[in-house]
Amino acid sequence: MFDVKADELDLYYAEYVALSAKCKYHRCTHVTEPECEVKRRVNEGALSKDRYDRYVKLLTELKNAKKTY
Repeated sequence: MFDVKADELDLYYAEYVALSAKCKYHRCTHVTEPECEVKRRVNEGALSKDRYDRYVKLLTELKNAKKTY
């Protein structure tokens, strides 16, 4: 995971890439932004909550790792 940048992690999730055009913000992280299509789909059960939770955990870890370098 060392070559993955936090701001590019979502690009490794094909279903998030496909839905990102429907998010309010360009380059949405799918975590804190309002009107996020990925979060909406997770909340309605159309996307795996477990997979999303792992995504959020990885994103947090990548951001924290960047702070330590």
